[in-house]
Amino acid sequence: MNMESVMKQSYRSGVIVVLLALFTATASVGSADWPTWLGDSSRSGSSEEKLPISLKRAWAFKSLHSPSPALPFLLPGKTGKSITPASLSDHSDQVIVADGRVYFGSSVTETVTCLDAATGLELWTFFCEGAVRFAPLYNEGKVFFGSDDGYVYCVDAKSGKKIWKFQAATGDRRIIANGRLSSQWPVRTGLAMREGKIYFAAGIFPEVDRGVVLYALDSLGGKMLWKQPLLIHAMGHILADGESLVIPAGRAAPLDIKMSDGKRNNYKFSSRRDEGGGSPMKVAGMTVYGPNEPGFLKICFVAEDKRYTGSRLPGPTTGLRGWRMLADAERIYVLRDDGIHALDRAEFSKALLASAKTFSKRESGVSIKRHQQGRDVPTLIKNMKACTKWVIPNKMNLVSMIRSGDQIITGGKSVVQGRRTSDGKVLWSQKVEGTVWDLAASDGGVFASTDAGTVYCFRADGMEGKAVSPVVKNPFDDDEQKKYSQFAKDVLAGADTKKGFCVIVGMTDGRLAYEIAKQSDLFVLGIESDAKAVETARKNLVSAGLYGLRVSIHQGPVEGNPYLDFFANVIVSESAFSQGKLPGVASDIFRMLQPCGGVMVMAGKLPAGDVSKWGASLDGWKVLARDDLAWGAVTRGVLEDSGEWTHMFADPANSLCSGDKRIAGTGYDIQWIGQPGSERQLGWHYNSMTDLYKDGKLYITRADYVMAIDAYNGTSLWGLAVPGSLRLGVGHESGQACVDSDYMYVAAKNDCWLIDVETGRKTASYLVPDGKSDWGYLAIVGENLVGSSQSSKATLTSPKFGKGMQNVRTVWGKKGNTQVVSTDLFVLNKASGKKKWQYKTGSHILNPSIAIKDGVVYFVECRNKTLTGGDIGIIYLPDFFARDAFLVALDLATGKEKWSTALESKSEEIFYLSCGDGVLLAVESANMPFEGPETSKEKNYYQLRRFDMTNGKEKWATSVTAGKEGYKHGVNIQPAVIMGDKAYLSMRTGGRLFTFD
Repeated sequence: MNMESVMKQSYRSGVIVVLLALFTATASVGSADWPTWLGDSSRSGSSEEKLPISLKRAWAFKSLHSPSPALPFLLPGKTGKSITPASLSDHSDQVIVADGRVYFGSSVTETVTCLDAATGLELWTFFCEGAVRFAPLYNEGKVFFGSDDGYVYCVDAKSGKKIWKFQAATGDRRIIANGRLSSQWPVRTGLAMREGKIYFAAGIFPEVDRGVVLYALDSLGGKMLWKQPLLIHAMGHILADGESLVIPAGRAAPLDIKMSDGKRNNYKFSSRRDEGGGSPMKVAGMTVYGPNEPGFLKICFVAEDKRYTGSRLPGPTTGLRGWRMLADAERIYVLRDDGIHALDRAEFSKALLASAKTFSKRESGVSIKRHQQGRDVPTLIKNMKACTKWVIPNKMNLVSMIRSGDQIITGGKSVVQGRRTSDGKVLWSQKVEGTVWDLAASDGGVFASTDAGTVYCFRADGMEGKAVSPVVKNPFDDDEQKKYSQFAKDVLAGADTKKGFCVIVGMTDGRLAYEIAKQSDLFVLGIESDAKAVETARKNLVSAGLYGLRVSIHQGPVEGNPYLDFFANVIVSESAFSQGKLPGVASDIFRMLQPCGGVMVMAGKLPAGDVSKWGASLDGWKVLARDDLAWGAVTRGVLEDSGEWTHMFADPANSLCSGDKRIAGTGYDIQWIGQPGSERQLGWHYNSMTDLYKDGKLYITRADYVMAIDAYNGTSLWGLAVPGSLRLGVGHESGQACVDSDYMYVAAKNDCWLIDVETGRKTASYLVPDGKSDWGYLAIVGENLVGSSQSSKATLTSPKFGKGMQNVRTVWGKKGNTQVVSTDLFVLNKASGKKKWQYKTGSHILNPSIAIKDGVVYFVECRNKTLTGGDIGIIYLPDFFARDAFLVALDLATGKEKWSTALESKSEEIFYLSCGDGVLLAVESANMPFEGPETSKEKNYYQLRRFDMTNGKEKWATSVTAGKEGYKHGVNIQPAVIMGDKAYLSMRTGGRLFTFD
C-alpha cells in the first residue's frame, strides 16, 4: 500500500494528525518489537531497547468511542464493601508493536486495528462479532487474538486478511454481556505463545453448561492440540512460565497448569477473595499477580514438587500494596500509590522471601479476620526501606509502568513520563487525555493507550501534534432515507420502550439500523447471511459513528440462529421493507422477542397474503394495509405460567415462592450479565432488600438508590436517588420496597415514595399517620398500601461497628438477636394516600412477623409496655417473648381484630410468619434445642409451627438442626419457602418430605 492510497483511505475507527517530520523517523539502535502484552511471554514489562532521552508526541489516534470494560473501576464505597475490581485489563485498548506496526483491539467496535507505527495512519481493520478486550499477539507475520464472540482469529499482519479462525466456544449460543452480544463462552484471556503453540481459555462461568475450557492450538493452521476443562473464572493474561501456564482467575488465585497437556499441577487451589487479581507476571524469578481486591500485589516463590515429575507447588507467598512490579539486572521497581520505589534486586528479593516464609503466621500487619491482608506487613516495609535506591512520590495517580533500557516509563491520569532507572529523574513528560492503563516501547518510541480511547506515540522527533476527533457524517443524506426515517418512527411508536435491543433480520445497507439508532436508545443487532451486504452496512454505520456503540452487524442465517430467547424489545426487517423479502421462518425469529410488550413488525411492498402466511403460526399476528405497505405485527404478552416477586419475601404472604411453573430446576443457561455492578452495593456482612420482579422489569434497591432494569436483557431503564431509604438489616426489620403494575413503593424515613414504573419519576409520597415516626413495614395489596410506624432510631443505616452505634445487630450473640418493632399498623388508599384505618394499642408489633393473605393481616405483638428497647424500636427476641406475646389477625378491609391468642416462643435469632394455601407457618431459630423429634450436638436449631388461620391455635410443631456449616447463616435471616401446601415439610401434617444431603 503506497502512502497516497493510505492518506486517501476512509478511517474506520478514528483519525490522526500526521506531521511531515514523522515520515523520516528512524528506529533507534537496537530497536525491538513489543509483540504481546507486557512485551514477552513472561509478561516482564521490560525491553532492553534504549530510548532517546527526550520524547515528544508524534501522533495520536483517537477512536470514536472510549473502551467499554467488562468490570467498572470503583473505589471502596460508603456501604462498607471493598469494590475495587480485581481485573483492570481492558480499561484501555491494549497495544502491541511489531515490524513497524501497531495493533490493538476494541471492546466497543469489536475490531482489531493496525496502524503504521511511524505515522499513525490506519492500515486495516478486522471485524469480529464480539468485544476484543485483550492485546493481540504477533508472531512471524501473523496476528492472533480472541474475542467475546467465542473465536480465536489468525490474520495476516500486513493485510489483515483472515488466515484461520477457531471456535473456542464450546457451544454456539450468544447472550447479552455488558450491554452487547457475546458468546456464552467468550475468550476473556490474553493469548500466550511458546514454540509455535497458542494457549488461551474460553468461558468465564465454570458453573454453567460446558463451563470454561483451556486450549492449546497449533499456530500455523489453528489445529487443536489439546483441551482441558477449568474450574475457575478465567480472566486476564496467561503467563507462560517454564513448562507451566499460569492462568488468571479473577478474584481467585491463579491456576498453575502443565503446558504439555493442560492438566493441573499438584497443589490445592485457593478461591479466597484476596488471593487473586490482575494478570500474572514474572519478576526477578518470582511470580507476581495483582492488584487484588484490597489493592495488593501477591508475590509467590514457586518450587518444584519432588513427588511428581514436572509438577510444581506454590512456594511461600507474601503481599505488598502496589500497581506494578518490574526488574532489571540491578533493581526491582515497585509502583505504589505512595510512589515509585527502586530497590536493590538481591536484597529486596531476600526481604520478600523472608516475609513470605513468615507470612502464614499472620504478622501484626495482617488481619486474621477472613484471612485477608488489610495493610502492608510492617516488617516487609521496614526491610523495603533498607533496600531502597531511590523513591519518587506518586503525585500523578500513576497506575501503569514498563521499562525500556535505562528508562522507567509510567502512565497515569493525564500523563506519561520517562525516568532514569539510575536515580528516578524525569527525562520527559507528556500530557494525555484520560488515564494511561497500557504502555509499550518499540522502534525508538513509547506507545500509550488511555481509557479515553486514544493511542499515543512519543518519539524523539515528535512535533507535539494534537489529536483530531474523527469526522462523522451521515452516509444516507438523500431523499431515499426519508421513507426509512418514517418507517422507523412508526415502528417505534408501536413499541412500549425506546430502550433495550432491536433485532433487524435481513440487512441491505444499514439505513433502517441508522434510523432506529438515531430515533431511540435501542442497541441494534443486524443479522444478514450475505457477506457483501454485511460489509456495506458496517462501512456505512462506521462512517455514521454508530457502529459498535449502538449497532453491530453479524453475518449468519436467521434459521437456527444462536441468539438467546426473549431478549429483543423490537424485531423488524430491513430487507422486507426495502426489497419485499421476508426473512427466514417466523418461529425462529419470534423466539427472540421479549415477553411483556415486545413488538415484531414485518412490513413491505408485498402481498398481504404473503405477510399473513409468514406469521400465521404466531398467536396475535395481525396484518393490515398501511399506506402502500402490507404491515404485519404482533405484541408478545406475559409468558404462560411465569411468576413474579413483588415484595422482599416474594409477596405479602412471605411465601418466598414466585409461583413460576416454567423453571425446571436444572440446566440453566445465562441470559445476560452486566451492570449494575458493585456501585452502591451493600457489604457482604449486611442483608439488604432483595430485587423485585414484575411485568418484565427487575427492580433493584441499593444504598439510598433504586433502579429498574429490563429483566430479559439487562438494559438499565431508569435510576433514582431516594435519600433515607437505606436499610442494612432488612432480615431483622422488613423490606423498604415493593412493586405493582403502576408504582415502585419505597420507604424513606417517615415517607413512602410512589415511583412510576415506566418513567422512574416520583409521582407522590405519603407520610406515616403521625408524620414523625419512620415508615417501617411496607406492602401493597390491591389498592391498599399497608405500613407501620417505627422509631426513627430503629433502622440500621451505618456500615460501621463500634462506638456511637445504637443498634448494632448481633450475629450469634449470647442474648439472641435484635429485631425491629413498630407501634402501629395502618392502611392508606394507594391512589390518594388517605388513611383507611390504623391499629394502635400501645403494643410492640414485630416487623418480620407481619404477613398478609386472603384479606387478613397476621402478626405477633408484645403487650408488655415496659419492654426493654421498645422506646427505640429495637428488642431482643428473648425479651419480646418473655411475657404478653400474642398472635393476632386483623381484617385487611377494616382493621378490626378477627382473633388473637397468647403465644410462647423460645426463639432467639428470628421469628417469621408465612402464609400458604390455608396455613399459617411460624419459623423460629435458637442456639438451643426446641422440643421436637430431632436432637443433635449442633448449636443452631430451627422450629416450624403451623397455626390455624381461623383462630390461631397451634396444629403441629417440628424441629430441625441448621445442618451443615453453610446453613448456619440462615438462622439469622431465613424464613420458610412455601410452595402451595408444602415447605420442605408437609404443612398439613409436619411430616418430612425429604432430607438435606
